[in-house]
Formats: sequence, structure tokens, C-alpha cells
Amino acid sequence: MIEGIMATTVFGVGLLGGLGVMQNTLVKSTQSELHVEAVSLAQEKIEDILADKEFKGYDYVSNTLNYPEEELDDKFVRNVSVSEVNPDDLGSSSPGSGYNKVTVEVSWGNADSQNVSLSTLVTR
Repeated sequence: MIEGIMATTVFGVGLLGGLGVMQNTLVKSTQSELHVEAVSLAQEKIEDILADKEFKGYDYVSNTLNYPEEELDDKFVRNVSVSEVNPDDLGSSSPGSGYNKVTVEVSWGNADSQNVSLSTLVTR
């Protein structure tokens, strides 16, 4: 009888440990799916902006008012920032340079907000 109780106790403890591992795996899987979706949303916007440059011109892309903040699927927020940069280092600000650095940031999550950021260069 005591052996049966001990075996049941050991089995129960092992089962609880296994459930904890499964829960952690599920959470990580969900986070990975959100990350992949966020990257896809950022790439989509980058492609839209490159098409805007092709069909509407450099000056259209330069105007950040053309790209307001977007709330997507009640999960994600997508922001676009555009700044003219120095062609030598592509980082420091240089108005009138003809080089726009376009950054798309997609964020998600309330308490522990996470984000993905993609950048591209658009030239005159």
C-alpha cells in the first residue's frame, strides 16, 4: 500500500513538472508567432513606402504626415519615421541631402511591450 502511495506521489510530481514545461513552451510559441507577424507587417509597410516613392515621388515619402500611426488587429501598433540623413554615415541628420532613412516600428503587448524595427534608404 505504501509503495502505491509513493509511486502515485512521484508520478504526480513528475506530471506537474511536465505541465510547467508545456506551459512555458506554449508561451514561447505564441511570442514567436507574434514576432513573425510583426516582422511581416513591418516588411509590408516598407514595400508600400517603396511603391509610394516609385509612383508618387520622393517628396511624398519625405512627408511623415502621409504615414500616420496605425493600430492593427487589436494587437499591433505600426509607426513610420522618416528622416533625411547624411549619405556618408546614413545616421546623422542632414536636411536636403536627398537620402531618407525610413524606419517602420511594429510594437505589441501591453505590460511588456515588444517591438520590431526595420529600416530602408530612399533616395531622390
